[in-house]
Amino acid sequence: RALSRVSRISSTRLFELRRSGRIFLDRYLRDPKGFARGVLEVISKRLDLPPVAKFPINNPIVPISNEKFTVVILSYKRLDLLKKIIHKLQQVTEFVAKIIVVWNSVSLPLPEIKIPSTIEIKFIRPKKNSLNNRFLPWHNIGTDCVLSLDDDIAITKSQLLLGFKIWQSERDRIVSFVPRRRDIDANGKASYSIEKGSHYEFGLTGYALLHRNYLYEYFLSMPAAFRSFVDGRQNCEDIAMNYLVANLSRRPIISVTFDGTLNMVRNLTGLSSRSNHLVVRSDCVAFFEAAYGYNPLQSSYYQAAKHNSITK
Repeated sequence: RALSRVSRISSTRLFELRRSGRIFLDRYLRDPKGFARGVLEVISKRLDLPPVAKFPINNPIVPISNEKFTVVILSYKRLDLLKKIIHKLQQVTEFVAKIIVVWNSVSLPLPEIKIPSTIEIKFIRPKKNSLNNRFLPWHNIGTDCVLSLDDDIAITKSQLLLGFKIWQSERDRIVSFVPRRRDIDANGKASYSIEKGSHYEFGLTGYALLHRNYLYEYFLSMPAAFRSFVDGRQNCEDIAMNYLVANLSRRPIISVTFDGTLNMVRNLTGLSSRSNHLVVRSDCVAFFEAAYGYNPLQSSYYQAAKHNSITK
């Protein structure tokens, strides 16, 4: 009876079965290492263990003492704020390789900013207004380190240089000056929180340092549906990046503080001023955790402060 069933299998199907068997043999049974790897994969899936880090960051090409970062500013219409932040960046000219302004006001001409500067300033107008443009891997980025900025951030030199120094020794992590929390609400669901606490899981990329390789991963390996989700809500590109980095590195963010506060320029037209902002952000948390099939975020329990002291 078994032979009669085999004889009814088409040659195409038989070829596929043989091919699958060969792949299984080569991958798991041909040598002890492959067999052990297969056993560990089965155990990991049965125990629902998170994946290990699979995105190593290479060592810097240039000496750390000579290393610089590229500034990428996402800006929309607010020319007065943009001028202020570019002026502030003149305080750290020796560390800035280039300033790239992503002008998301696609219907408006590129602005002219006349500020005495020794730093090259490059304006880029993308094809459409999208928060995903923050992470486009522009060919103008020639450094490993990227300083991602909103146009309404009031940076300080000592704070920024401390963050850069920390990033140089922790290159696979997001070093952010605006930490946020992942909490569990009363219904047992994961939610996004802006409350201060003993732990942080998100590092907002409106003021953060990260490796440029993650920009490529955001557009090349992260599913396009995630970017469409961000566009549909006009929110959460930073949350998407945090889940991506955590899934690849299996490491938490690093939070940097200065005198316990972050001086942000408040603007009533910002996305965070919307009444449903936290609800939308919590929906994003639920979406990405469902998409990944688990929560890749790690908790960070410490914040770096000036003078290289560490406070809990």
